[in-house]
Amino acid sequence: MQQQHRIQQEMAQRQMAQQQEQMRANGMLQQGGNIHINEKKDIVGIIQEESKSILVIIAFSILMNLDQVNSLFKNISLFATESGELNLQCVFVKALLIGISYLVIKTYLL
Repeated sequence: MQQQHRIQQEMAQRQMAQQQEQMRANGMLQQGGNIHINEKKDIVGIIQEESKSILVIIAFSILMNLDQVNSLFKNISLFATESGELNLQCVFVKALLIGISYLVIKTYLL
C-alpha cells in the first residue's frame, strides 16, 4: 500500500517536472504567481505600439509651453518672479496639468 502511494507520488512529481519543462520551452515562466511570457520586442515595435501616447504627451508639452499659456500663468503672482519670469512652482503646476490631462485622455479616449 505504501509502495503504491510512493509510486503515485513519483509519477505526479514527474508530471509536474514535465509540465514545467514544457512551460519553459514555450517561454512561460511562473514567478510570484504571475505568468510572464518572454517576448523580445525591438525599440521600433515598442514605439509603434505606444505612438498615440507619445504623441499626446508631445502635444500637451508643446501646448503648455506656448507664450499664450505662459502669459496666463504670468498674470498669477504666485507663479511669476519679480522680474516677470515664470518660477519653478509654475513648472510643477504645468507638469501636473500635463500628467492629469494625459491620464484623463489615456483612460477615456485611448
